[in-house]
Amino acid sequence: MQLHVVQELLDILHVDEDVEAAVPAEAPPIEQVFLQLSLAAISGIVQPRTMCFWGTIGNQHVKILLDSGSSHTFISTSVADHCSGIQQLPVPLQVQVANGEVLTCSSYIPAASWSIHNCQFTSDLKVLPLTSYDMILGLDWLEAHSPMEVHWGQKWIYLQHHGSSVHLVGILPELPVGAVLQLCSVENQQQSANATHAPEVQQLLTDFSDLFDPPTKLPPSRSCDHSIPLIPGAAPVYSRPYRFSCH
Repeated sequence: MQLHVVQELLDILHVDEDVEAAVPAEAPPIEQVFLQLSLAAISGIVQPRTMCFWGTIGNQHVKILLDSGSSHTFISTSVADHCSGIQQLPVPLQVQVANGEVLTCSSYIPAASWSIHNCQFTSDLKVLPLTSYDMILGLDWLEAHSPMEVHWGQKWIYLQHHGSSVHLVGILPELPVGAVLQLCSVENQQQSANATHAPEVQQLLTDFSDLFDPPTKLPPSRSCDHSIPLIPGAAPVYSRPYRFSCH
């Protein structure tokens, strides 16, 4: 009876060992996401709170995006391949992109020297496979040079750098061809017989030549003439300021 009980215990222990052996080894921990990259840095589409600059790193001309939506400063793999001083990170880092994609950063360039408008800067550049821009200046660069004055709409920055004021002017967005027609000055053909214009402009001048005649009298009276009757001695109307919610 005792042998039978012992055998049953051994069978139970044997089953437990098999079950324990069948459990797969614990998977290595997933790398924690430390860095972030905005959608503007990947898509190349102009977004609010971003501005572009032309700059140089080494002997290369680079297009730089200043992006408050990215956490760190990055450099594209294609540009980094022509730079010296690339080092491998002790542990690869994952970069979360705003569109849900995750990129892996395994190398960087410490204390890289680059410039905008002949103004030299030094930054640690993390290498990523960027396609739309050569460099991304993120929040780490903005914090390192704060306080500063930034106008995101007009694309310029005032900051203090090495004890002097620096004014960086970004690239203004380009308008489609034909979006703006600027007419500086046009002379009437009667005033300048030798004036030459494009055929389209000359046709407009001919069709609407009376518009260029200097006025000699008031416009003619019409049935819908507008007027504001004034009451003599009337005081200005008092009205309380319009209140609006601050939320």
